[in-house]
Amino acid sequence: MEVLGFYDEPYQVAARTPPPRKAATAIRASQPPRPSADSRSRVSTLWETTEITEGSLDWWKPQVVARRKLGGRRVRVSSLGIAMVVGGVLLALMLFLVQRPERLAEESISTLRTDARAVMETLAPLEALVTSMGNSQPPDLAATTATALEAESAARGLFTDARSLSGPDRDGAVAAAGGVLEVTSRTNRLIAYRLSTENALVPPSLPVSAEDTDLPSATEAVTSWRADVETGLAELGTEVLPNHRVSLEDWLASLGSWQTRYLDAVRAGDGAAMTATIEGLVAEMESLEAGLLEELAAAGGELLAELADSRKALERLLRG
Repeated sequence: MEVLGFYDEPYQVAARTPPPRKAATAIRASQPPRPSADSRSRVSTLWETTEITEGSLDWWKPQVVARRKLGGRRVRVSSLGIAMVVGGVLLALMLFLVQRPERLAEESISTLRTDARAVMETLAPLEALVTSMGNSQPPDLAATTATALEAESAARGLFTDARSLSGPDRDGAVAAAGGVLEVTSRTNRLIAYRLSTENALVPPSLPVSAEDTDLPSATEAVTSWRADVETGLAELGTEVLPNHRVSLEDWLASLGSWQTRYLDAVRAGDGAAMTATIEGLVAEMESLEAGLLEELAAAGGELLAELADSRKALERLLRG
């Protein structure tokens, strides 16, 4: 190693005693240095002195107090005003709710009496129509429909407005309106029954002598007429005039035998028998029409009684 320039020297180990530990010293709290007189605030200076020189308060300015802090009384007054307004609104609402049923009832009664007067104005034309149903002159369909429709519309208005009431006024209005509606409905059915029956009960235009026809032509004419009559009477209701309806059905059932008699007379060339057969048919048809008018007159009397009851109910309602 020495050839290479390294020199090895033996290590020397020295053993030393550790120094003795120093005794613990007490920790003393240090106080910060008191500020000098020059570094104290002006407030401390003014506080400690008894003399105030001119200009000592040049630095002071009045503190600005927020307006919201000064407006406490105004806020309380505004809150009181709002509370009073709200209370007034609630009181008015309570009075409105308390008086509303009574006011609605008065309005409903007023509306009901207006409807009653409208129905009352339709009674006279309706009574005239009911009375004329049994006359020999057939009613005018257009005028009849207009009269019945006007009365029906007024009665429906009265019936609808009566639903919002209770007590005698409601009962009277419902009874009056119901009676008028029943009369108009039945009157329409009766008039339709009469017109359909009279259109069907038209005597046929058949030859009354053998020289004017032959058997095939007469058979075709009679068959066609019977088909028209049966078709027209089949559309009639059975509940409108039930007694008269039975008479019509009996007569229709007898047309088969009548047709046989007439065609036998045509086949035999018996003009007198042909004429007698046709005259007998016309007499039966006239009897049926006379019975129809009688039953229409009787039904009209019943309808007039119902209208009289409705009139009394309307008069009570209008008197209040």
